Amino acid sequence: MTAFDQNAQAESAYAWLRLAASLALMTISGVGMYAVAVALPAVQAEFGIARSAASLPYAATMIGFGLGGIFGYKANRLLVTGQSFANTPTALDVFRPGRLVSPSDLQPFSVALQSFSATYVSSGPQLDEPQTFNAALRYSAAPNAPTRSYDLRVNHPLTVDSVSVYLIGHGYAPEFKVTDGHGNVVFSGPVPFIPVEQAINVYQVKVEPKDIFSFFDNCINEPPVS
Repeated sequence: MTAFDQNAQAESAYAWLRLAASLALMTISGVGMYAVAVALPAVQAEFGIARSAASLPYAATMIGFGLGGIFGYKANRLLVTGQSFANTPTALDVFRPGRLVSPSDLQPFSVALQSFSATYVSSGPQLDEPQTFNAALRYSAAPNAPTRSYDLRVNHPLTVDSVSVYLIGHGYAPEFKVTDGHGNVVFSGPVPFIPVEQAINVYQVKVEPKDIFSFFDNCINEPPVS
């Protein structure tokens, strides 16, 4: 026997209230995709075109969104200066394929990050605001293809084999070197730090040195987890 709450029945007032609340949230959060239809008469009058011509770019955009979710894919990869990656699912940090995309459909290009630079406003009311971000890349469209250079900037993606590669963030990767009590290096290399939220929490923790060494020894000795 299964007991249930009478308020949770499919046709109850509570169920209808939840449906209305869900519909309202979906409408508010997705209004940006549909509110442009309200501006179509103004666009039509501004360019002196028919309503059908004014709505054509919007319709094409919506169709592109739909096709992208079926035949396209999105992926992220964090690179430290000097590192490279090949466009394979195992080399990507995040891989979100469309419904009709399989790992074998990925284009076989590779990208290497040579250097990264950033400039900031040096005077005026926008002092210290970000101004430019530049990533110097070396890439090849296929394993045996020639290597080329590209200056990747914000809103200036690298297009290779019909795939657009964007610069979507940056951070710091300080070099860490950890040794055990005998002077043996147990870890050495860059560790990426990316700001994920504005709030910073500071904690004071007392850790014995032997605990740190034991931790790294366990990390090194344990087999990788797939």
